[in-house]
Amino acid sequence: MPCPVRPEPLKTKASLFFTFFVKRNSWLSGLFERSYVMKTGRVKLPGIEIVIASELPLVKKIMIDEVDTYPKNHLLHKLLEPLLGESIFTSNGCQWRKQRDLMNPAFARARVGEVFGLMQQACDDMLMRFSKINPKNNRRDMDAEMTFVTADIIFRTIMTTKLEANAADKITRAFTRFQHQSLRITMLRLFKIPLALFGFKERQRRDAAQEIRDTLESLIRPRYDAISNGDDKEWTDILSTLLNTIDPDTNKRFSFKEIVDQVAMLFLAGHETSASALSWTFYLLSEYPEIQQQAFKEIQDTVGDRKIKKEDIKKLTFVTAIFRETLRLYPPVGFMAREAKEKVTLRDKIVAKGKTVIVSPWL
Repeated sequence: MPCPVRPEPLKTKASLFFTFFVKRNSWLSGLFERSYVMKTGRVKLPGIEIVIASELPLVKKIMIDEVDTYPKNHLLHKLLEPLLGESIFTSNGCQWRKQRDLMNPAFARARVGEVFGLMQQACDDMLMRFSKINPKNNRRDMDAEMTFVTADIIFRTIMTTKLEANAADKITRAFTRFQHQSLRITMLRLFKIPLALFGFKERQRRDAAQEIRDTLESLIRPRYDAISNGDDKEWTDILSTLLNTIDPDTNKRFSFKEIVDQVAMLFLAGHETSASALSWTFYLLSEYPEIQQQAFKEIQDTVGDRKIKKEDIKKLTFVTAIFRETLRLYPPVGFMAREAKEKVTLRDKIVAKGKTVIVSPWL
């Protein structure tokens, strides 16, 4: 059976010097063969000691059963704070629960039944762009296309307005710079290399984050001011829900910064993961044309020549299976960092308080 494309694992664990240079561009580089079969593993770097938990019962323990014992890692907060602020993506404990409770009405607006029409409009616009492609030069960068359409869907869901191509390009380019420099800054921290020696990278990272936030702020500000002045019209989108949410403890609405934090989290976390999953799905379909044809037949048999309806989604079992298999092979989030709140034992590994625990869907 052919193996899906992946970085070739090393035979044995690499040296620290080699690890530093290969992981500057991808966390998957530098993994060795045992990484893919171990149930737990320990990685020691100059600036951190990491325990990797891959056994399913341990993953359930860390991510579900004892989640308070394994809060999000403090390095994750440092990494994402310039972009996402104090959103539910970076917060922990009581703060996370309170934010989650306040965000629940907004999440309800994101259910497929609520936003299916908006998703369809964004997909129709994408198909219109495809129809204008020169048939003599019809190759497309699917990663870029999926990034645009998922960003457009999230944008319409949050603000009811379509995402224009120039704004999408600006945000995408800035996000790519932010990701690139964040990975490198993280490697510097893990290897205890003084950030002062590479201050320009941190500035580039923060500038990219601010560019994204400036774009979002310019779109949110008119609606925020309208709510403050009591003359906002009857919107029914996620932004409207956030703007009208009142904290029962303080009897106050979200501040402007808090609104931007949460919108940034919804917009960037939501579209990036979806775009990655869809891009890999199309890659796999291109590698297996017989599977592609079977998926097409299921869609034709279910939908025919009419527009797809949300009720059709449940009937597309083969298409759903393809997408789930893609998520298994190429999870959009390869590594999730947690931190032991107290001394714990994971199988035969003793983890001291404050040490990093990694759960890796990739492994």
